[in-house]
Amino acid sequence: MKSYDPEEPEFYVYVLLDPRKPGKFKYGKLKFKHEPFYVGKGKAGRVFSHQQRSNRWVQNKIKKIQREGHIYLYDFLKEDLTEAEAYQLEIMTIDTIGRSDLKLGPLCNLSHGGEGASGAVQSKKTRQRRSTTVTKTWANYTQEQYEERCSNFREALASRSDERKASHRKNLSEARIAKFAAMSDIERCIQS
Repeated sequence: MKSYDPEEPEFYVYVLLDPRKPGKFKYGKLKFKHEPFYVGKGKAGRVFSHQQRSNRWVQNKIKKIQREGHIYLYDFLKEDLTEAEAYQLEIMTIDTIGRSDLKLGPLCNLSHGGEGASGAVQSKKTRQRRSTTVTKTWANYTQEQYEERCSNFREALASRSDERKASHRKNLSEARIAKFAAMSDIERCIQS
């Protein structure tokens, strides 16, 4: 099994597009033939996994697109990036296009990017709903299942090397610094 290496250029930044909204959409140097609704960073098949691994707003938008007989479109902005480079480009792209929740653009992103879902600000209602779901899930576990699950979780955490933890913290820090330092360099990042 291949180990995780944040310096490996295996990441990409992509934009999900709404096929129901064709037109000329221009944001700085970025041009699309359909309205963008989400910007993400990923590797492998991440661009195809939004029905299981996205915020509800994105999931609902995709369901509505499918109910109307369409399939969401996607555009890779840049491929073969390290994780830090992908985070930088994701941040700059979200900032350039604009988030809908902030009334700055059409994107369903709930954070400025660069940190995944951990940057999302959840409402009190959402936090309560998640808490209820987790409570119900754990309530259905037997004591043996609960202990096994906790044991597996502890083993997974313990198996992470200190080097990997430090590398992850460094990448997050660099991405946050880059968020402010490189916002005006989006054209250079996309064209290089």
